[in-house]
Amino acid sequence: HWESVADQFFYTWNKDKYCSEIEDRGGDLYTMHDFNKRVMCATVAQITKEGQVDGKMEILKSYAIPDCSTEGIAQAIREDFPRRRISSIIDMSGTQVNRDTTSAFGVTDRIILEKYGFTIVNNRKSNPFISDTDNTSNAFINRGGLVIKPTDQFLIEAMQTYHFEDGSRKKLVKYSESRYAHIDGLGDCI
Repeated sequence: HWESVADQFFYTWNKDKYCSEIEDRGGDLYTMHDFNKRVMCATVAQITKEGQVDGKMEILKSYAIPDCSTEGIAQAIREDFPRRRISSIIDMSGTQVNRDTTSAFGVTDRIILEKYGFTIVNNRKSNPFISDTDNTSNAFINRGGLVIKPTDQFLIEAMQTYHFEDGSRKKLVKYSESRYAHIDGLGDCI
């Protein structure tokens, strides 16, 4: 029933075309994070031909953990991918500079991830406008740049249902029910 959501963000996504088995080649990884204590989301990817027009981002694993702290998601990723070099892209938009509300004052999500050996590679200026992200993401997906495992149900559901409130494509729907929170969390990560 998720197949035909109106005003889909990832309108070029097609699970029949862009899902396939992925072999973890054991190299450096990237993680993308959305900090929401209700359902903490992250994706772990390996990149091939970085920065090139035929480059690919293969999602090795996605996480949508209910009632989770930043520390908890960092531990879960490290358990699955120990001793790997991980570069991370985090949401830099929060006015509170992404402070993990479960930690002591001044301890930010960034500091917690760095403690676990994640290197934050984006900066405050790298939260682009939705319209730019919209076009770039869909062009990237349409040329086969994004690959997801066929067994990654939560991420596939997010790709199929992450959508705008209306046809203006300006405001993304945020789900209030935690059983759907992975949709906008993982959608934001991608």
